[in-house]
Amino acid sequence: ADNMDRATYISKHVDEVKRAVRGGIKVDGYIYWAITSNREWDCTFSPASDFGLVHIDLDNDPHLARRPFGPSANAYIEAIRDFQKV
Repeated sequence: ADNMDRATYISKHVDEVKRAVRGGIKVDGYIYWAITSNREWDCTFSPASDFGLVHIDLDNDPHLARRPFGPSANAYIEAIRDFQKV
């Protein structure tokens, strides 16, 4: 989204949810689209099309092993912790 890295994108979205809560809007939850790497129809798999929180090499890893959390997963974890303070 607008060439923004995923961690920043998540943080900005959660900031808006927190703003809504502070403004009196009842929010039951926030869901991120994809926990792990996935592939959209007719898209070549690349860093630009991988929007999962945890990267899995869909083309070269026969076991589809989970990789260590990266910046976007850590941003989501931190957002959940911060949201609990609202």
